[in-house]
Amino acid sequence: MKKVSSFHILLALWLVMFAAQSCTQNEVSDISLPHTGNTLVIHTSMKGFIGDDASQTRAVDIYQSTKFESGDAIGIYILDDNGNIMGQEYANQKFVLTDDADVLRWIGENNTPLFFSKGATYVAYYPYDEELSFETDGVNNPEDFERKIVDRFTEKLAVADQSVEYPKLDVMTARATVAVEEVVAGTEINFVFTHQLAMVEIVLPAINYRVSASEKPYYSIPIATEPTFQKGDMPLIPYDLGNNIFRFLVTPGENIGIVKGNFVTAEGRFEYQSQNAISLKKGYYHRLNVIYGGSGMFEHTLQIGDFFMKDGTLLAKDVILTEEQKSNCIGIVFWLGDPTAERMGDPALRVECPDCTHGLVTALTSKASQWSVDNATDVASWITTNSEQIQIPDYCLNINIKSTDAEKKERILGYNNTIVLNKYNAFVSTDKQVIAVSTLMNNGVTAPDNTSGWFLPSIGELQLLLQNADVKQVLDTSLKKVNNTTLANTTFHWSSAEASMSMAWRVKNDLVGNGNKTFTPNVRAILAF
Repeated sequence: MKKVSSFHILLALWLVMFAAQSCTQNEVSDISLPHTGNTLVIHTSMKGFIGDDASQTRAVDIYQSTKFESGDAIGIYILDDNGNIMGQEYANQKFVLTDDADVLRWIGENNTPLFFSKGATYVAYYPYDEELSFETDGVNNPEDFERKIVDRFTEKLAVADQSVEYPKLDVMTARATVAVEEVVAGTEINFVFTHQLAMVEIVLPAINYRVSASEKPYYSIPIATEPTFQKGDMPLIPYDLGNNIFRFLVTPGENIGIVKGNFVTAEGRFEYQSQNAISLKKGYYHRLNVIYGGSGMFEHTLQIGDFFMKDGTLLAKDVILTEEQKSNCIGIVFWLGDPTAERMGDPALRVECPDCTHGLVTALTSKASQWSVDNATDVASWITTNSEQIQIPDYCLNINIKSTDAEKKERILGYNNTIVLNKYNAFVSTDKQVIAVSTLMNNGVTAPDNTSGWFLPSIGELQLLLQNADVKQVLDTSLKKVNNTTLANTTFHWSSAEASMSMAWRVKNDLVGNGNKTFTPNVRAILAF
């Protein structure tokens, strides 16, 4: 079923004084709306595309769900019964979904409220277009006005590059009124947005790994590469949604012919096409699920202990590895979940690797190393003093963790810390560098492009890796299959967090403590995927 999301916005109350004649957007009626100071709460919801009878899968999955997100903008017109705009200031008013004290609200541009008029009709559309303009000849009611908005987007669709502009073209509209004589605080007005165009979705073959703990349930590796697309005899470049899913919009009722194309696999180039010519009604979509090698999708539920391969694919922890598979394995999954999560996740990872939401992988080996040769430099303080010079991204947190900061010690922060330490290393002499980072960067194992790359784990990540006996048992079993090693969790491992001028944090199976930076515990790299 389609997910529906709801948000609220405060509106002030105005009353209708009189009607007006039909007009263009720039030729509005002269009706004035007296302000009363009363407020409304707007409730908005969105309906997703509906699968047509020919779709090869049932209804809708996570990639079809529709919801507003922070930063989205809608436009709203206030109309009388004849479809006239009730004043220039009520034409195409912009409202942006804004995080207001952890509550998402629609906030008017320049904090301008949207005023209410008894008996008026509100026509809303998404996505907002500041330059939206159209003639209103033939408009006799709000329904006609709404249709004019859709016609304007349809005109833009005909000449647009959908590979780039798809999100700006997928127009949804809604009409709403408030059927009350007077409003009181908390009275709602409801907008239900529906798609006004139609859509074709092409799903090319991929290996999909299901992660039940993640909001993004699939970690996906394409099988098909270098894809081409056509509708009828016309080449097109659709919008790449990721995970080998591609979309393009079409005009409702348009016969677009056979959808076809080809792609490259390890066995060569493979052609595909829809069974029939495609024509869709408004708000409907057709999914072309391309089958290759007997299945368009391979699903595997990820488990701790799974083998992570150099091409980004995974093998189940229970398989017996061939010699080739052993040589292609670069790590073992040790934690499943979203390392970018808001409160306890990594803020830098959230910005720079937003799709790394599935779990964490440990490298196959560790290496003894000092944290730094110099134990007389407060790295965190040096970074603060020289922040303008080294330009640490403002979304990164400080690498220093106090003994009393229990929550920060448990956070997933290794990627964040590694960014900061690499910035530091680039500006100081070799004898001042944090060589624990250099050690893992020189491990000779390249991480796949669809991962975060290797980084030095935080205290919290090392606790996830080293301090769970059940996890250790599973990891040791998988490590032995690859290179006949074990986790060695009774040995201290350096974290990426500094404790003081001379000390850095380190972790082993039963202890979190700090040690002199010149000591030589193990360094073990991890990555997020």
